[in-house]
Amino acid sequence: MQFQEKSYIKTISRVIVIINIICVKIETSGNLGAIARLCANFQVNKLIVINPQCRINDKEVYQRATDGSRYIDSIIKLDTLEEAVQYNDLMIALTGVDAEASVIRNPISIIKLTEDLNEYNSTIGLVLGPESTGLSNKHLKICDISATIPMLSNIKSERILNISHALTIVLYELTRNLNKYSKHMELMDKNTFENILGYYDKIMDRSTLVVHKIEDARVVFKNMINRSLLSKKEAYNLQSQLRSILLGFSLD
Repeated sequence: MQFQEKSYIKTISRVIVIINIICVKIETSGNLGAIARLCANFQVNKLIVINPQCRINDKEVYQRATDGSRYIDSIIKLDTLEEAVQYNDLMIALTGVDAEASVIRNPISIIKLTEDLNEYNSTIGLVLGPESTGLSNKHLKICDISATIPMLSNIKSERILNISHALTIVLYELTRNLNKYSKHMELMDKNTFENILGYYDKIMDRSTLVVHKIEDARVVFKNMINRSLLSKKEAYNLQSQLRSILLGFSLD
């Protein structure tokens, strides 16, 4: 079957956001089928699987997918999460585990995130981890932002939703907020983002902090930049400021 690519696009000069779903090591065919069905429900652009642990084209997948079967027919299969970066401007890791002591595993509310995204044009990848373990710290480092669904329970096991149920909530929040009119701004491009991180790294190389504190500072800075969802203009301005600071060091 030839799949005609469709994306979530709001008209009348509204923000344009393209949504890709990325499943890392998905374990069950039933969940994959349910996710494909959600892709059709919310007019997702691409369904990407990373090293799937289940058969991606068996009978159960298609039974659960129903109208989303076209996403199974056109599924993109990759070996590593790093390979999925090329398809997205922003990679958002979805996690149910919050660890305040960790600068890596410290997600923001999906509600706050979707409100912020309402102001930008971008292609975003929603990254889901394996059903049994969720995303690892290694996966979170590859993503730009980690987000979570606010839950009332303080019990860890009660804060974890079924993968397709969690995705339903996130996609609903995204599409609900994208119904609003926006300023139609564009996010910073990847090249500028890498330049910003590169200048910051060189500045931190001159720091008197101990090595592990410098590494923590770099992670915190990257998280701060990603969560700020800088526009292109803002990013260019920050890049210039960091470059000027670095040049100032060189003149000393």
